[in-house]
Amino acid sequence: MDEHIFDILGIGSREDSYTDLLGHAFNKNSAFKKNFLSLLGEKDDNDWEYEIRPNIPIKSESGRKKDIPDLILYNKKTNVVLLIENKIFSDEGWNQTERYASREFKDSIEEYLKSRYPALQNLYFKFFYLTLDGTKPSSKEFQILTYKDISNAIPTSFGNTKLDILLKELKERIDEYYNWPKPKDDDEVLKYLKNTRRLVNSFRNFQVLVNNLIESDTFLKKIGITANRGSGYIPICLWYKKTWKSNPEEKDGGKCYNIHFEFQWDTKYNSLRLYLHYETNPYMTQKEFKTLDEDFQKEYKKSRDDFFYYVKEKNPESWKIKKTYLGIAYYPFDDKENNDGKEIKFGKMKEIFQELVGNMTLIIDEYLNTKKIERN
Repeated sequence: MDEHIFDILGIGSREDSYTDLLGHAFNKNSAFKKNFLSLLGEKDDNDWEYEIRPNIPIKSESGRKKDIPDLILYNKKTNVVLLIENKIFSDEGWNQTERYASREFKDSIEEYLKSRYPALQNLYFKFFYLTLDGTKPSSKEFQILTYKDISNAIPTSFGNTKLDILLKELKERIDEYYNWPKPKDDDEVLKYLKNTRRLVNSFRNFQVLVNNLIESDTFLKKIGITANRGSGYIPICLWYKKTWKSNPEEKDGGKCYNIHFEFQWDTKYNSLRLYLHYETNPYMTQKEFKTLDEDFQKEYKKSRDDFFYYVKEKNPESWKIKKTYLGIAYYPFDDKENNDGKEIKFGKMKEIFQELVGNMTLIIDEYLNTKKIERN
């Protein structure tokens, strides 16, 4: 099905549309209901009710008067309450899951549900955080749920009802997201990144691209989003080894470090750059760093300078050596002078990337091994 009702109605990018469909399917499609409850660790005993975006009045010390969770499923017989927070396009609001898991909010939900079914008592709560990529919520009480799980819960046989058609569309959209093709060697990188469709946004394209830049078990990897002053939305990917990070409890500034490669796409300027960073572990802003003990700052800066000059002396090919608060060196993939005046293609980027990372990895390992010997 190429043309989706979601897109015809212009609701494909509306997060509430997906919550509404899940709630309606739970209520009307018995097969989906059974599968969905099984996914959440519960059985269908015909005693389940649901609430979509209920306005839950609360009494909060902060003065907050209400909260609106996306979807609540509750069992009138077992007193189980399942709260599902859906974040398909947005990030968690300020401490949102922490608020929902708080005692005061649980009490507020209980009061709200008892106003509908007075027989409910001693409610047992389970919380779920539903995203496309398994994003971790701020509250540890929330279990991670992905849309891949939702796809598996959708029945594979469909009728011709409006609900069946929409569930089929939802499954197609989800499966398309998780099976999005990797870039071909002759694909222009920026065109690939901007080729959005249905649930596939620019961040998903970025994820698939960086997952195919280097095929190695040598590195750990972390993909996320950041922003710099004067810039907008910046997807990033970090590659590092365990040995490139100090103990986060380290009290000696000279032994505190977090070395990693960081690839950034500045979507405002279409800048594609690979950085070599040397940071504190855990990361601190300049403002936070300046509040630390002066001896810690002094020793950290000395150790960082040692690493910078070590890299500079080695003069790794193609890297541009430049010291900033975080950076040691970088390579601009968006510089057309490096690409015969043309937009860089994925095959060329991958070749350059692997050479840059390979050469610099040898230098980093050599430096850390030297320091380890010196300390011993």
